[in-house]
Amino acid sequence: MQKAFFAILAASMIVSCTKENQTPNEEECKVIHEDSTNDTLVSSSYLAAYPGSQWSYSSGHQITCHNTEINIYSLMTEFMGCQHIQKKQIIAPENIVLGKIDSIYEIITDEVEFTTRYVPIIGFEMGEFYHHVEYNMTEEPKNIKTYERSVIGIYDSLEIGGNMYYDLIKVKHLVNIAAPGINSMNDVKYYTFANNVGLVRYQYPLESLDIKLSGYYINE
Repeated sequence: MQKAFFAILAASMIVSCTKENQTPNEEECKVIHEDSTNDTLVSSSYLAAYPGSQWSYSSGHQITCHNTEINIYSLMTEFMGCQHIQKKQIIAPENIVLGKIDSIYEIITDEVEFTTRYVPIIGFEMGEFYHHVEYNMTEEPKNIKTYERSVIGIYDSLEIGGNMYYDLIKVKHLVNIAAPGINSMNDVKYYTFANNVGLVRYQYPLESLDIKLSGYYINE
């Protein structure tokens, strides 16, 4: 019965086999099952990535938000040496600062490896809420990147750029890069979000940037 089931599936599947760092005769088989559902994702009110909204900043930049199509991949099972992966096309809000959004997460899809990652942009309690380590052995120099994200401030109200905002969360995004024979480097950025407003302040000490929200329109 199971054999017949997979035989039927094979007629409507896309098969992709890609070579990895293996022996020349070995291949990784990936079978993609397409799902036609078009779900629409929504943003957390702290990110306020609502399509049709716009934000102006002290740097002169104006950011807008719109809906965009994105593919979501998830592993279903492995059978006879093949990974069976579900592919769903969905609608997600996007702006150029935060990326494609699902609630508090940035959605990152790799169309070559057929994978999707959800990376949290914001947390709601003091302390670290995201920790991820990447071992990059194909880059030169070889390196280890550690990603850490933490809530470092929760405020009832703050005055930023001459404007008062309420119910705010300040987040620290840190990337540490370590490589043999090279001093470890920290790349740190700070984001302050106000509920139902979105990003109200962006600080990047490495480039002496302190960008504040100067005006906004939220299309709820």
